[in-house]
Amino acid sequence: MRSWRCCARSTGSRSERRDMRIRVGLTQKFVLLGTLAVTLTFIVTNVVSYQWHRATILTEISEKPALIARTGVLSLDGGKVARFLREGRPHGEIAEALLAGLYGIRNRNDPRATVSLLVREPGGRRVVEVLSTEAGLLPRLVEAGDPRYETISAVIETQNAATSRPYETERGTFLSAYAPLGSGKEVLALLEVAYPINVSEALWETRGRMLLLSYFLGFLSTLGLAIYAARRFVVPLQDLSRAIQGMTQGDSTYPIRIRSSDEIGQLAETFDRMRTTIETQRRRLEEQRDALLRTKRELEALTESLDAQVEAKTQELKRALSKLKDTQTLLIHKEKMASVGELAGGIAHEINTPLGVIVTRIGYLLSVLQEEEPQSETIEDLEAVYRQAIRISKIIRSLLDYARQQPKPRRPVAVAPLVQGCLDLVTERIAPEIEVELSLPPDLPRVEVDRERIEFVFVNLLQNALDAMPRGGRLSIRGGEGNLQRSPEEVPVAAVVISISDTGGGIAPEHLPKIFDPFFTTKAPGRGTGLGLYISYQIIDEHRGELTVESTPGMGSTFTVTLPAMEAEGQGEGIEEDVYAWPDSGRG
Repeated sequence: MRSWRCCARSTGSRSERRDMRIRVGLTQKFVLLGTLAVTLTFIVTNVVSYQWHRATILTEISEKPALIARTGVLSLDGGKVARFLREGRPHGEIAEALLAGLYGIRNRNDPRATVSLLVREPGGRRVVEVLSTEAGLLPRLVEAGDPRYETISAVIETQNAATSRPYETERGTFLSAYAPLGSGKEVLALLEVAYPINVSEALWETRGRMLLLSYFLGFLSTLGLAIYAARRFVVPLQDLSRAIQGMTQGDSTYPIRIRSSDEIGQLAETFDRMRTTIETQRRRLEEQRDALLRTKRELEALTESLDAQVEAKTQELKRALSKLKDTQTLLIHKEKMASVGELAGGIAHEINTPLGVIVTRIGYLLSVLQEEEPQSETIEDLEAVYRQAIRISKIIRSLLDYARQQPKPRRPVAVAPLVQGCLDLVTERIAPEIEVELSLPPDLPRVEVDRERIEFVFVNLLQNALDAMPRGGRLSIRGGEGNLQRSPEEVPVAAVVISISDTGGGIAPEHLPKIFDPFFTTKAPGRGTGLGLYISYQIIDEHRGELTVESTPGMGSTFTVTLPAMEAEGQGEGIEEDVYAWPDSGRG
């Protein structure tokens, strides 16, 4: 029992010594921190005191030259100054009198001051020092870049006295005060009082020594604190920092060699327990991370698959929308052309009867006048009316011919002989200056068509091509095989393609969209009805073919007829029926 008490007493003394070490360590820390705070306060106080004294000295010195300048201006004779400025001579009685006045200002106030008279350049901001109590300074120009220039400019603008900031010269550091001299609102000259401020150097040096002493004491205090902190704080904290860095790099085995009994030692123990906990959590997080990565890869694969499906559906919808728009445009065009054709046929039927009466009456009047008054001017007027009535009759006849045509049985026709026959019909209209180029393979597939109506189409296209080349050119007729797809939803079928090209003036781009509209023509007035291409387009459309045009202004035009080809079963026996000569209906 006694030994146990001794052991307990010994344990208690060790605990007390440990507490004492902790208290002593904290006390030392507070003492050092207090010393540092006192030192820093002493340094800051001296710096502030030095700056305050320096500012006070500068204020006292700056007020003295300003006072001398303001009182000196009042003592100068204004008349002499004005006369001196007018004469502009730095020597003479006036100049000597003014110079004596400058010396008087200096001697009455402070012999250390330098008093000068500065003359302003006419209309400018530069000034010239012309009179001074320091003759060795003359003459001197004050312009931009001079430390006094800014203050002088302010005096000229405000016409109020001002003092410059301290500036360095070969003679030392000076402050200059300026007072304006002039008449009315214009400053003609300035009185300068330059005052040396070197008298304050002794005070500045004393304050400088105090500051250096404060810096030295602060340095010693800081050095002592740094040594103590390095032993008590920095080294243990560096060990702890290395351990933390090792943990951030995945190494949790770095030893912590901190055996201190103060707060840093407690921090090291706490950190060691935290390291064990973090290592356990790190393993769990790695397992969760691996699981999340697997899930991420699965989601990315699923996302790529969904993106591909969405893209495929989007493209499919775009194609369907494009087909729908093309079909809608085609239907609108067909309805428009059918409505216009029906309307034109009805109008032509109603106009044809009264127009026949008009033509008959005009013919009768012409015959009567030619017998009774063959020299009458009325005959020429009636003949002009008769020609226009005949032209209207031809237009109406073309509309009625197209409107009255009944669908005829379609028969297989060989294309090459058909086109050759149409070319023979317009041979008389081919001028010697026109070169004909014909390229029609004899083995072209046959087409199932209404022969007479298809002949009308080719004859009309040939006539238009010849009319487009009044000065000659080249007429090209080419045939070949191709594919035909009238709308996106239709399956392409084999087709026969016939193109008729000319080297005329071409069709303007703004006219191309209207080239197949009824009554639209690019020919001169009286040369075309504007119905030929309209009727041709309707005929080809009824045969489930296509009639297209390509044109370049100045280069010519190409009209292409595409008709569905029959299944290959040999060539026809040629054109047996007579070719019907359709009237000239004109391009348009």
